Amino acid sequence: MMKTHLNKKQVVNNLARNKVIEKLAKQYNFSSPYSKDLCQDLYIELLNKEESLIVGLYERNEIEYYIRKMISNNVNSSTSPFYKNYEKFRKTTDEIQNEKTEGE
Repeated sequence: MMKTHLNKKQVVNNLARNKVIEKLAKQYNFSSPYSKDLCQDLYIELLNKEESLIVGLYERNEIEYYIRKMISNNVNSSTSPFYKNYEKFRKTTDEIQNEKTEGE
């Protein structure tokens, strides 16, 4: 396999330009009004990872597998940053709204 000679920012830029995370996230069919936020957070998370990790995964064509795992972990875990930042708030808000509706 030929080396790409890309750095981490270029790799993430290519992924974003091709909407790789968005396409992979759609495969999970999870319903959340925050799915776009999840994608943006994952791009940021990739940028915060070690240069050698991201470039290496990209060069070995393993980056999509890694991203799928990131999505799965964020969507399915109640301790994930996505859950803590978005879903927990949404669920709490929904519960309050339901209580308010029931009390009317």
